[in-house]
Amino acid sequence: MNKISLKNLLIRFKWRISLTFALVVIESILGTLFPLVLGIAINGLLEKSYSGLIYLAGLSVSSLIVGSVRRFYDTRIYSNIYCQIAPEMVEREQKKGSSVSKIAARSSLLTEFVEFLENSMPEAIGAIVSLVGIIVIIATLNLNVLFACLGVLLLIFLIYAVSGKLNYKLNANYNNQLEKQVDTLESQNIGFIKGYYKSLMKWNIKLSNLETVNYLITW
Repeated sequence: MNKISLKNLLIRFKWRISLTFALVVIESILGTLFPLVLGIAINGLLEKSYSGLIYLAGLSVSSLIVGSVRRFYDTRIYSNIYCQIAPEMVEREQKKGSSVSKIAARSSLLTEFVEFLENSMPEAIGAIVSLVGIIVIIATLNLNVLFACLGVLLLIFLIYAVSGKLNYKLNANYNNQLEKQVDTLESQNIGFIKGYYKSLMKWNIKLSNLETVNYLITW
């Protein structure tokens, strides 16, 4: 089995994950249509027409169905993926002679991979779809404003591109520290245990600081 990474998971389970992403895109598109259809419904009511309300009801029901199906499907797909990759990882680490603490920590990290695909990726895709929709709307209103928005967007991408390597390094250090948890607890040395958690939170604080700096600069 290849080394487990987000990229490898996306390639290995591309068809199942692609279907979940497709449902997210459809759900996001339906969500971006709500302001438009709501405006049509309001204008229709002002003219004593109920056709806009019918469109709004249809959009609401469609969005509800797609969103429910997507969530129902997501949980089962990603649970199945985890059940496949977790035993493979454990078997590989056992053959390498890895400690129980290291295997337990990596099993926890696999959970984070799956949770990222199930929860964070839909949010990211939804944000991208909304962003594209907003850009299209702005383009129809004023091109100068559009170019200004694209310039700001490019700067934001550059900020996160520059901080990406540092974020990866900090995450790696945090995960390396996390792998020592079981061995630390088994030592039953309270001073050693306190030092371990202090070191673990040190990396957590650094990750939070980087996120805060990115947030401040972006705004």
